[in-house]
Amino acid sequence: MKDTFGMFIHVSWKSSGHEMEYFFECPYCWERISIIIDTSVNDQIFVEDCEVCCRPIEIRVVLDNSEVSSFSASKTD
Repeated sequence: MKDTFGMFIHVSWKSSGHEMEYFFECPYCWERISIIIDTSVNDQIFVEDCEVCCRPIEIRVVLDNSEVSSFSASKTD
C-alpha cells in the first residue's frame, strides 16, 4: 500500500468488535508501530504521537465496510 506521498507503508491489522489495531511504519523513525482505529467511524483524521520517537503523526483513515480502504501516516512538520 502507498501513502498519499507515494511512499510504501507496510501494514497489517487485527480486528475486534468496533476496534482495529493497525500496524504501520512511523514516517520519522521508520519503526513499526500500531494504533487503535474505531471502525464505527468511516472517515478519520487525527494526530497520534509515535510510541518510539514521540513525534506527532497525522493519521488519515478511510474505512469501507469496517475495513481500511485508505490510510496515510504523515509528518506534521
